[in-house]
Amino acid sequence: MGLDAAIFGNFVLRTSIAQLGSKTFFLSAILAAWCPWEGIRNHPDRQVQTVLILTGSYLAFVLRICLLIFVQDKTWQFCAFDAMSCFFLFALGMKARVDLSSSDAREARQRYASSSHGADAAGGAPSDPEKPKESGFSEWNTAAFGFLPAPLPEQQEAKTTQYGTETQFVPSDGVLSSRPSDRSISTVLSLLLPLLLVFLMQADDRAIMLLVQTGIEGADAICGSLLGLLMPTMLSVTLGVLLEKTLTDSRLLFTVSITLLTLSFISFTQAMLYLDAARPVQQKAMALISMFA
Repeated sequence: MGLDAAIFGNFVLRTSIAQLGSKTFFLSAILAAWCPWEGIRNHPDRQVQTVLILTGSYLAFVLRICLLIFVQDKTWQFCAFDAMSCFFLFALGMKARVDLSSSDAREARQRYASSSHGADAAGGAPSDPEKPKESGFSEWNTAAFGFLPAPLPEQQEAKTTQYGTETQFVPSDGVLSSRPSDRSISTVLSLLLPLLLVFLMQADDRAIMLLVQTGIEGADAICGSLLGLLMPTMLSVTLGVLLEKTLTDSRLLFTVSITLLTLSFISFTQAMLYLDAARPVQQKAMALISMFA
């Protein structure tokens, strides 16, 4: 049996509209412009990281669609996911605030150094680095002490283990022989961080709640939902790239911090709705009646 074009188009339209402006939409845009480990993505490897961000965000939606199909409880652990999203987003927002403070301080030092007051405080105009330094009588004359013997190299103490005196073996090559670079860690996080955060923030998100209410049955509904989620995700990542190219560092970091803290507050309020005091009165009455039934 072929796909039903009406159902396919309906799911594409509804999921794409619901995804526009949702929590995960803005999160993907923020992660495409800023990395919590390395900062603003203005380096030559940003194209590769952008593709990884798009891949991680979309894989999170694919995983959620699979859960909606095979799991009986469609809202499984939504309260816990909202709470974890609130914590992670708040931590990332504070990290962006720290980066903003460092960027403001760096820009202030650069403005002060380039101003006339900064040059006067430094003792005049900065010297030309290409100009050769004039030699004077205070320089060290190495030829006058040529008859002295060269100093012996200091003997370094061999590294020992905790329980003996044998020299500890340290590999000279291999993957773990040196600390990974910040760029490598940032590239790995470009895939893993969107996959984790987007999956957590899908709890009580508009597009996912729409699919929970309507249900996903049949290949036409599944393919329509996946295509409808792909297009807004691509748009959000493109929006993040445009933010990085158009905004200055300080304005971009301010936008990132405000957006992440706002999303954290939204996740907090959604998690509070799962408390027993916030349950509908009808459900409370039914639970009370069931105790005596």
